[in-house]
Amino acid sequence: MKIALVVLVCLVQLAVPASIIYSYEDTLSKGTEYRFKVRPVDPADPFRGRYVRLGFDEENTRDRVIPMPGIESIPKKQRFAFASIAVGEDGLAKVVAVTGAPPQSGDYIKVKTTVYSNKLYRINFPFDRYYAEESKAPNIENVVFNTRNLGEERLITAQVFINQGRGVISELYVDGQTIHDFLDEK
Repeated sequence: MKIALVVLVCLVQLAVPASIIYSYEDTLSKGTEYRFKVRPVDPADPFRGRYVRLGFDEENTRDRVIPMPGIESIPKKQRFAFASIAVGEDGLAKVVAVTGAPPQSGDYIKVKTTVYSNKLYRINFPFDRYYAEESKAPNIENVVFNTRNLGEERLITAQVFINQGRGVISELYVDGQTIHDFLDEK
């Protein structure tokens, strides 16, 4: 009886990370590719390994409000919503509407919402980290952070695959070139 219980606990412990990995890989293989414009965010967490923390232009901030049709209809106490995604004229992903329930058609992301006032909301994408090899992460962070702060006119985008409300970042681009190729040329 005790052996069966130990085996059951071990299987459950293996099933949880396996399901997370499966969800991630499923999104990468079946999801639709979008490019989101990235803005720098300075990470400060030594416990999560080497990564580059990203902010996205399509997320609202307190100082910059983007009109989002439908967001005002979401109850203030509701902490999650669904952002419908489409490709804009510039080829970049855009949030075209935010609803309280998953849309019947099209790609969408389940986002966290925060209400500041009747008309001021913030949405946060569930993806905000680009993991990189330990030796390359500081250089990638410098490129992303310094592009805006030093006045360089470079377009930094994140390739995100979206499937059934989930989004997974697969690559960063600098002016259409992968971040790794960009760093190799420097």
